[in-house]
Amino acid sequence: MKNILLAVSLITAFSVQTKASTIDFTGTVKADNETANPWVLYPQGPDRYQSFMWGTIDLSTSTGEAPNTFTSVNPASSLSWNFSDMQLTNFQSPLVATAGFEEYTPGPNHALDFYSGGAVVATGSVSLFRVDVDNINDLTAIGSGNAVLLTNGDGPNAFFTEVLNDTGGSMELLFTVSGFFPVDYVGNFNSTGTLSTVPEPSTAALAVLGALGLGALALLRRRRTRES
Repeated sequence: MKNILLAVSLITAFSVQTKASTIDFTGTVKADNETANPWVLYPQGPDRYQSFMWGTIDLSTSTGEAPNTFTSVNPASSLSWNFSDMQLTNFQSPLVATAGFEEYTPGPNHALDFYSGGAVVATGSVSLFRVDVDNINDLTAIGSGNAVLLTNGDGPNAFFTEVLNDTGGSMELLFTVSGFFPVDYVGNFNSTGTLSTVPEPSTAALAVLGALGLGALALLRRRRTRES
């Protein structure tokens, strides 16, 4: 029984695929439709002024750069992507000792497109994009976003296939933004971060796990039968 349980534990520990392709990026963000929801205090000369949340991410554009572990992307800068029309739907204003966040979800004209070599290699959707600050004086926001690819764009290509293989067919991607840097006071930002695939549990490993679980259950039933 102990041997079976140990095997189950090992299979569980290693049942997730180890391959998750990643690529760093630099980008720009254009936001619009300033709201009345307070955000951080921006410096303006010797003073600071109260900024407010943006109601819309009009356009976010990014270009890959090293380090890059996508085997289908070489050089890293050959891959670029953009997404548009994300609407502010949930938020919390930061305070002196309280974190704040903005959450954006797709608007009616939302789109996500990936490009390589002048061709569209994938299209999809960003389901949620979140921006976080530690407090009202935090000028470098961070962010994260979840996306899924839906089509291979202009046709079959190596990038789409690599994402397909990495994710076990879920086509899920994760954007991790290490910093948003305001360029001006009218909604323009630079950004840096990492794009990665989201591995799914290995089908083969889960099948073995299920078989071992059934075996353990059968052994336990036989033992109870003998004891009774």
